[in-house]
Amino acid sequence: MPLMYAAVFDAFGTPAEVIRHTEVTKPEPSLGEVRLKLVLSPIHNHDLLIIRGIYGFKPTLPYIGGSEALAIVDKLGENVTNLAIGDRVIAAGISSAWGEYFIADVKSIIPIPDALPDEIAAQLVAMPISAMMALNRLKPKANEWIIVNAANGAVGKTIVQIAVSRDIRVACLVTRAGAKLDLENCGASDIFIITDSNWQNNLTNAIGNDRVVGGIDMIGGTLAGEMLHLISKGGWLLSFGSISNKPMQLEPTDLIYKEITVKGFWALQEFERASADEMRAMISELIQLGLSNQLKLPVAEIFPLNCIAEAVAASDQKRNGKIMIRP
Repeated sequence: MPLMYAAVFDAFGTPAEVIRHTEVTKPEPSLGEVRLKLVLSPIHNHDLLIIRGIYGFKPTLPYIGGSEALAIVDKLGENVTNLAIGDRVIAAGISSAWGEYFIADVKSIIPIPDALPDEIAAQLVAMPISAMMALNRLKPKANEWIIVNAANGAVGKTIVQIAVSRDIRVACLVTRAGAKLDLENCGASDIFIITDSNWQNNLTNAIGNDRVVGGIDMIGGTLAGEMLHLISKGGWLLSFGSISNKPMQLEPTDLIYKEITVKGFWALQEFERASADEMRAMISELIQLGLSNQLKLPVAEIFPLNCIAEAVAASDQKRNGKIMIRP
């Protein structure tokens, strides 16, 4: 039986300690499936959470990591007629991408233009689509405002770039002055440093009489409540993350008198609810943004598959861009 190399873990724990580069059986596609040859795969935060055993689901072990990749079609399963061997594609919402070859359902595979750089194509779906879904949930129109905290993070910068391309105003909240340049390079113009004592007044003055349709909170704690206070009547506050590990502290009067909706956002559930037409529209928009250089998705470092332990360790560190895996 043919063998290949893959990044496997057979126990949950610290990623760099439990994952290993080892030989496994080369997979064969079944009905409606395709075998793909890995080109490049990002290490996402949720990939590391899965390895730690603290994500929303626990896989059966042993398990090959990786959930998104740029790849080349290598073999077609039965009844697959819309792809050809050699096609350049991306696949997301999958499993076992950190192998020389992996299997994906044809429904999760998207052909990608050759002109789109590998580093953008490989991470085009999971994080950018999550960012776009969160933005779409707020339904902002051109010249309306949204507020995003931790705006200099990967998700925040992606939300900013998509919003700017749609002429949506984004109030970017950050904790340090050094983050300002990064956001300006993404097209942001309204950046507020929350360690400044007058940031709220400055933001209120910038907004003026415009509508603030909602906020995307990635921190929690008291900052969530400060964002809530700035949202217009009938708006939304999405809980996207909890960097502070503290409960959201919200003022009831803002909720009651402005009838603001606070809702959790879990990308996995959003992906499952999205229709095929919605996914195609979002992917098409992201591809066009990538081709026009309006979407920048930086890569910090690319590791070969046989250095998977070093790669996941690097992904756990502070960095500017994704850590990637190649064969």
